[in-house]
This record gives sequence, C-alpha cells and structure tokens, in this order.
Amino acid sequence: MSSQEKVLDLIFGRSITTGYKEVFGTLLIILLSAFLTVERAEAQDKLVVSYPASAGTHGPLWAAKDLGIFEKYGLSVDTVMIPGSARGIQALLSDSTQIIQGDPASPILAASRGAEVVVIAQPLNTFPFTFLSQKDIRKPADLSGKRIAILNFGGASELAVTSALREWKIPLSSVTILPMGDDGVRFTALLNGSVDATVLAPPESFVAARSGMNVLAQMSDLKIDFPHTVISTRRSYLKRNPDIVRRYLQAYSEAIFQFKTDKSKGLAVFSKRLRQRDPKVIQQTYDYYAPRFSFPPFPNPAALRTVVDLVSQHARETREQFDIASFLEEGTLRTLEKEGFFRKLTDGQTGK
Repeated sequence: MSSQEKVLDLIFGRSITTGYKEVFGTLLIILLSAFLTVERAEAQDKLVVSYPASAGTHGPLWAAKDLGIFEKYGLSVDTVMIPGSARGIQALLSDSTQIIQGDPASPILAASRGAEVVVIAQPLNTFPFTFLSQKDIRKPADLSGKRIAILNFGGASELAVTSALREWKIPLSSVTILPMGDDGVRFTALLNGSVDATVLAPPESFVAARSGMNVLAQMSDLKIDFPHTVISTRRSYLKRNPDIVRRYLQAYSEAIFQFKTDKSKGLAVFSKRLRQRDPKVIQQTYDYYAPRFSFPPFPNPAALRTVVDLVSQHARETREQFDIASFLEEGTLRTLEKEGFFRKLTDGQTGK
C-alpha cells in the first residue's frame, strides 16, 4: 500500500474503493499544494524599494529582483523608479517606500535637517560618469559660459559636475547648470545641441562617445573618493524591522556576488533592464560596472565625508551639522560579516 493510500485510509477509513482513492488522492495533492503555495506567499515580507534612474549602477538591485534572490530570503520586493534621489527621499519619509537606492547627497542632506534617514550600505564607490561635450569644446576651460545638463539638483550628477569644475578651477558662476532628467534625456539633449555638456554613465556614455561627442574626462580619474550609490532606510523602520533589513542586505549582497562572478546572469539582467539593444554596448556596460561594485557593500566613512564637504558648500547647513554618526548605520553588515555570511557566499555554502 502506498503512503498516499495509507493517508486516505486514515482520513476516510477503508470503505472507499481504489478508484476513488486515486481521485481523492489527486485532489488531496492539489489542495495541499495550493495550501503550501499560499503559506509560502504569505511568508514573504513585502517592501517597496526605489531607485532614481535606469542606469547600470542598479545592476545588483535588478539582479536580486530578476534572479529570484529576494524571494530566496523571504522577501517580496517591488522596485520602482522615482527620478531624482530628492524625490526618492520624500517617498521614503512618507513611507511610500521602505528602502531607497541612489546617490548619497540626498539622504545626507535630509539627515542634516533632522530626517530619520540612515545609510546602511554602499555598493558603488566611484563616479561612473564620463564628462561629455559638444565637439567644439575641446578642453575644460572651454566650458565657461556654457550650459551643462544634470539629472536634478542635489544628486550625484550635480556633485560630479561641481567636483569636476572645482578640480579644473572653473567658477560655478561661469556656467549654467540645467536639471533635465535621466541619462537618456540628457544624451538626446547633447546630441541635438540643446546643451553644451553633461555627465553620462554607461551605456549612454559609450553611445555618446561613438556619436562623436568629445570626452572631456573620465570622472573616475578625478582625485576624489566618492560613494556614487548608497542604500538608505528610515531609522525607525530599521528599528522595527531589523530582520527584514538584514535579509534585504543578505539578498542584495548575494546579488552583487552573482552579478560580479556570473557574466551570463549579469548580461541577461542588463539586456532586460537597460534601454539599449546593442549586444556590444550591453557587454561593454557590464565589463565597466561588474568590477566596480563593492562586495561586501560596506559604507566608507571617508568617502561619505567627501560628500559632506561638497554638499555643505551649497546647502544652508554648516559642515558641523553633517554628523556622519547621525546618518550611518553599518551594524547589520558588520554582524553578517562576523557570522561569516560573506565568506559562505564566496565559498558557495549559503543554505538559504
């Protein structure tokens, strides 16, 4: 007698025939499967995560979503694009989202003004931008009197531009900075001559260079230590939901590891997510970003101090109001490190 028949005998007794046992057995399996599926779905903790633009900097976030890594850690995550990190911070503070990924300037500025925003991870620690200009602008000094496009005020693109101008000793007052939108919009504006220069990240930076735009500088070559992408949440959310934040960082860290070490997965994610269909550009974009993502994604206080120095020059707050301890919380990642989570990932021993 099969185990299925034994179960049916326990439920119904021995009075039902073999044919009915088969029917009831099939129905029982269907009902149990449906129950377990519902139970698993209910076990998924839900949260909404925002990011500011469709760019390669968000490869690990997309990988965690598209490769089912969030679900592996019991999370049901909706990812939403909210253009500009300043708007993303507003959504975070209103509890429309629970986690935000973007540039560090907005969460740091919000924290300096009393908002309960904390940085919990830092997956990208360099400017991924190329400073591009019209063909007649051959050197940085030629930017004087020109129009430079950024995504929005208070974000990484503005900080990249102001950092470059400062290093080139070009006064901010000598240029016009225009907030115009994401890389795709700024790329189009550069091509049609609406602006004279902008900073673009891959893949748009590669396409712009191929289109004949002049490369003034690779931002990664500048003498500045800058955390381009940070992950932030509200301190109260972290306090109420430490296990959810822990599992989120576990999933995100595993996504970074898979993205960096499995090129086929990384290319599949970029092919799906980037607004780019040229396989060569997608591969070029992957080759650019993969080695630059930090694993584990520990925050870098020195790099965050660079952001504080830059932001305090343009904000009403003084430098002293930007207390790093008030907006940096790396305890969760440090605990995972002590427990050997990252080592287990590299050794292929995670049993989640």
